[in-house]
Amino acid sequence: MFNLGLLYENGQGVTQDYIRAREWFEKAADQDHASAMFNLGLLYANGWGMALDYVRAREWYEKAAAKDNADAMLDLGWLYENGRGVAQDYVRAREWYEKAAAKDNASAMFNLALLYENGQSVTQDYAKAREWYEKAAAKDNAIAMVNLGVLYEDGRGMAQDYVRAREWYEKAAAKDNATAVRNLGLLYENNQGVAQDYAQARQCQPRPGLSQGSGRDAGLRPGAQVVREGCRQGQYEKAAAKDNAIAMFNLGLLYANGRGMAQDYIRAREWYEKAAAKDYTSAMVNLGVLYANGQGVTQDYAKAREWYEKAAKDNAIAMLNLGVLYVNGQGVTQDYIRAREWYEKAAAKDNASAMLDLGWLYENGRGVAQDYIRAREWYEKAAANGYAEAAKAQLEKLPIREAVGAGRYAEALQLQEALAATAEAGEKKRKGKPGGETAEALLPVAWYALFAREFRKGLVVAGRAHALLPDNLAIETNRAHALMFLGRGKESKALYLAYKGKPLSEQDARLWEHIIAEDFAAFRKAGLTHPMMADIEKELGVSP
Repeated sequence: MFNLGLLYENGQGVTQDYIRAREWFEKAADQDHASAMFNLGLLYANGWGMALDYVRAREWYEKAAAKDNADAMLDLGWLYENGRGVAQDYVRAREWYEKAAAKDNASAMFNLALLYENGQSVTQDYAKAREWYEKAAAKDNAIAMVNLGVLYEDGRGMAQDYVRAREWYEKAAAKDNATAVRNLGLLYENNQGVAQDYAQARQCQPRPGLSQGSGRDAGLRPGAQVVREGCRQGQYEKAAAKDNAIAMFNLGLLYANGRGMAQDYIRAREWYEKAAAKDYTSAMVNLGVLYANGQGVTQDYAKAREWYEKAAKDNAIAMLNLGVLYVNGQGVTQDYIRAREWYEKAAAKDNASAMLDLGWLYENGRGVAQDYIRAREWYEKAAANGYAEAAKAQLEKLPIREAVGAGRYAEALQLQEALAATAEAGEKKRKGKPGGETAEALLPVAWYALFAREFRKGLVVAGRAHALLPDNLAIETNRAHALMFLGRGKESKALYLAYKGKPLSEQDARLWEHIIAEDFAAFRKAGLTHPMMADIEKELGVSP
């Protein structure tokens, strides 16, 4: 009777029919057949041929366990551990797992190890966890082998030992465990317990608990991010063949970064798409970055936004990058309020770059009322969350912005000159002479000199910055302004008209004439005017 039930349950030699299987199992159970009782519990626990019913499942498991069925004991432990058909009770779960483990049930041994590792119903004890994992591993439980590798890799309950970690991962990988394959890849990439080897690396998949790394990327603008994780190729390919989304994602990373193979954004995109199809949000983020940067695809900010929005349900980097799109008006209408909303969501997930960008919004009054106190708060939060250097730079500039906002231009000029001197000294120490960094620091010195009515200083500083960084048109705007205010109209007009229609730089696509118009508006707001301004605006086609 029991065997007939198995045939119907598994569809062997007959059409699969859970109802007929249940009928035969019930007949066998009436004859005190323990395995039939267990299988009835399985049918109820999985809702096969009847409504899912954990209470009825528990009843049948208990009958089978009373007849020493170890699988029933294991599943009773699972019900108590997860609160299915009973109140959640880790103590009762452990008791049932111990009974099953006493009957050599490897899965029960593994689950006991998890309870000790996580401190559920027992004091957290990595040494005890290791003992139970070793018992399960001795019975060929591949996941126990993986978790032993993790304990050795992280040094939990024993000295950190990458060699032992590798040995356990290799044992599990030999049993085609995709997680073990992934973890081996990380060891090879990071030269931990093995020689560093990217060619070997295209073969792996992340272990549970590994945090996703992330870093600033030269993508949309400073602040946009791409998700990063490391690994080896051959191992990844094995894991990807087993439908492992993280392995697919990591293959995409290897192709995108040209690690262990030629850089190939098209192949990267293909692997990211496969991972994204399995709802892996990090792959969605990186697809968005490819579209934003036009890497392996035609640049398309709208498509970038679509991918970021898909990932933004739980991915902080996606939220950050959506904020960047709204700040820059890329694929969307420029909207600082929407940008702020996305940055706030990312910051709520401890994304330091979003905190930095929120500080920028408050400092500049974009999408919010200008508020230097709130700006400082966000910069300080960014510093506390790992962006100390970038936040420090913004915090150093904040008193200058406050002085400008209050019309104290001479004070702002003095503060910026001090910053520029520090920047030049640092660049000289590192590179032996001043260069681009010094020029960038001198740019605002020239700008504030204009507002402080120190036009000759503005011209001299702009000239020096131009000599250091001749292709920077932002510097040229200040030279033109200084010449105009010094009464050197012919020279200034020639300079104003020389760059009409040209973008400010490769990184800043705004046209020269629009920048001039914005600068003139700022001058007028500060009470700084010149008769030439209206004529220049007319000739540039940007009259207010």
